[in-house]
Amino acid sequence: WDEWWDTGRPVKHTLNRRLGAEELWPLLKQKFKNLFERGKEVPVDKIQEKLKRWLELARSPNFRGGPPDYYALTGRGLFEASEYDEALKTLKEGLYYAESPEQIEQLYQDLGTVHYYKGYKLQPDGLAKYVLKDVRNSIESYKNALRYGEDPYLYGNLGWGYYLLGEYVLSVDSSLKALKMKPELNYARMNLGIAYIKQDAYESAYNAYESLLKYSPELDEYEGGIRDLMELQLEFPTVYPFSNFVLAQLYLHQGRYMEANELLHKFLKQNFPVPYWHHKARSLLREME
Repeated sequence: WDEWWDTGRPVKHTLNRRLGAEELWPLLKQKFKNLFERGKEVPVDKIQEKLKRWLELARSPNFRGGPPDYYALTGRGLFEASEYDEALKTLKEGLYYAESPEQIEQLYQDLGTVHYYKGYKLQPDGLAKYVLKDVRNSIESYKNALRYGEDPYLYGNLGWGYYLLGEYVLSVDSSLKALKMKPELNYARMNLGIAYIKQDAYESAYNAYESLLKYSPELDEYEGGIRDLMELQLEFPTVYPFSNFVLAQLYLHQGRYMEANELLHKFLKQNFPVPYWHHKARSLLREME
């Protein structure tokens, strides 16, 4: 393991020796603690949270099986430390050792996640921009994972990746597959809603967001969908006026009536071509009153 850390790449002969828990976890704990803290302006509580999350994985019986699991575990730690390039190298190396379809699927799924976050750029206003090359790599990894096993989260993540690439039909199809497998996957419902907005499928978008109520999401679960709509408005000002209506819809779900009121009035002032939704907006305003 020391050689791994010195060279920055996995070493086969080191991993061939089975390390016991009493050897491996204290060593990796200190190494990752140092890595999380190295040159990063991250609050101490966030570092401890990341370390705790990684340690929970480290203690799991799922990561005690041999070299493939060590690579998967180390890749997860590097991902938590935002060392994305090293995480990608490590997970790809792990594919050489994978012995079962389940291991291959998980490694490809982790590769997709690392590619995605490598291209995820948080802006000072709290909204995100994306490097589309990394999004494409993420999609390819998720598609490779699906060759070895289906998972609703794979389809859900594909739905969002296709949305970012402007492949809205594929986005809708992937999100629907995710929801068929796991109906309570709320982020996939919001991905579905925003993809429908891009297709001017207003009723479908409204229904996708409204169906969230059936699954009683926590209030903070809405925040991802709210940010996505705000990013859409920032990138395309005035192009998608219906986004104001559904954004108000999500605020209503959260009980944030002032924000909902403001957005519905903004929607009514816009030149929206379908009178039904103007009537619906006025009806919602009357209900709030």
